[in-house]
Amino acid sequence: MGKESLFVGFTLDGNRRLKAEELGINTSDLTTQQIEIAYRAGGEVAKNIIEEARELRLSIIALWALSCKNMEQRPDEQKEAIFRILDDYLKDLDENWIDKSKNSEVKLVHLGRREMLEQSAPDVMKRLDALRKKTCERTGMVVALCLDYDTVNEHRRALRDYLRAGIIGGENGPTINFEQFLDLAREGVPYQELDLRIRTGEDGGRYNHNNGFLNNYDYGEARDVYHKIYLPDYTIEMFRRDVKELMYSPKRRGA
Repeated sequence: MGKESLFVGFTLDGNRRLKAEELGINTSDLTTQQIEIAYRAGGEVAKNIIEEARELRLSIIALWALSCKNMEQRPDEQKEAIFRILDDYLKDLDENWIDKSKNSEVKLVHLGRREMLEQSAPDVMKRLDALRKKTCERTGMVVALCLDYDTVNEHRRALRDYLRAGIIGGENGPTINFEQFLDLAREGVPYQELDLRIRTGEDGGRYNHNNGFLNNYDYGEARDVYHKIYLPDYTIEMFRRDVKELMYSPKRRGA
């Protein structure tokens, strides 16, 4: 079976809210230890999603684990808990996953800002950069970790570099496509339109929103799937169903 040319984005949402509901308290009353337990539970689901994405032969799986808003507004102790989990997660990927034969073509990349992460979480960035370097020549499924990421900031980065290229190119302006300056292209991944966006922690009602996740890759044809349940309760069977419903949809792009 060849690689399935699908680009799937997943917003990993609801870890804290599920833990707060289990304890019968508000999210603001969670201790740092309780928050860390909640995020580790979500991290285990993220690992399983990556495994299943590989089994489904996806082209790109993007996991939004830390937004720019999170980075700027979360209390330091919460961010430090997230960084500890990310560091452990990346270490596990490096030591126990990325070099297994079935994962030998998986490429790991980063979408998002680097500057604040390099200051606040240098160990995380060191591990992430080592994995990026180790897998940079690989041509299989792309795992994009979206850390300190949002669409607006990605667009600004791309526009800045696009305009610089235009100045260098002369009076006629840029001679290459804007998409070639997006974060995936920066990581050496050819541009591909988004096919499916999944988000947990939404109620399935009128006011669902995707927070603009990966909008730079969506020209109005991406499918949005919302799940009321929070991330730690999202199962691999649900992920498989979400993806396969898209695979066999008569409205699928190019079908």
